[in-house]
Amino acid sequence: HALYQVATKALLFKNDKLLLLSEANGTYDFAGGRIDSTEFEIPLSEALSREIREELGDEIQYELGDIAFVTKRFYVDNTGFKHHIIALYFTAKYTGGDIKLSDEHAHFSWVNPTEILANPEHFVSQDEFEQFKKYFTK
Repeated sequence: HALYQVATKALLFKNDKLLLLSEANGTYDFAGGRIDSTEFEIPLSEALSREIREELGDEIQYELGDIAFVTKRFYVDNTGFKHHIIALYFTAKYTGGDIKLSDEHAHFSWVNPTEILANPEHFVSQDEFEQFKKYFTK
């Protein structure tokens, strides 16, 4: 059996634009990350809140919505080990605060979701691209 880590991610909207994070190599990412072992007893929304604060700063404010979709993605650590991840993508509405990007990402921008779909090669996995496409082309 495969072992999967679980991540919570936010599709953070500011009006009709989506917050897109990118890594130095151009790979797309979205705010959020893996749930820590100490977070088993807390709501998923709290684990996501911790990740958002770590990646976007303490000033960020948002209203969390429902789960939009679930994807399979992966992360290769600096030893070359590939971690398999199930990511739960929540919708969220940006309500204020300055973004102070952590060193986990190289850049952020607010983009139309259809712009992101034009570059499937920048998604971390084919499944993530397919689920993103299905959600945004309804």
